[in-house]
Amino acid sequence: MTPTTEPPTSPMPTKMTDLAVTLTGTASRAAVEGTCLLLTVAGRSYLLVGKVTGIRVGDRVTVTGHVDRGVVTTCQTGTPFVVEHVGAAEPSTG
Repeated sequence: MTPTTEPPTSPMPTKMTDLAVTLTGTASRAAVEGTCLLLTVAGRSYLLVGKVTGIRVGDRVTVTGHVDRGVVTTCQTGTPFVVEHVGAAEPSTG
């Protein structure tokens, strides 16, 4: 079976492993819903859901997972990205 990839509207991965995507960016909170954790990558915002424990606002972090546009959230921004693994984060300096 040949793995398929997301259409061009998927995130710009920094690395592809099987069907998982790895993204590196800076974590922030959504302005509309302050409890929503976002990751900004190359000017795009991804709503982080799933295994996000340990990610703090301002951290530069690497996450592995996949886009899931079917996720229902109260957050009104960002493309839903289901995090399966969080890599080493660099703490914010502020």
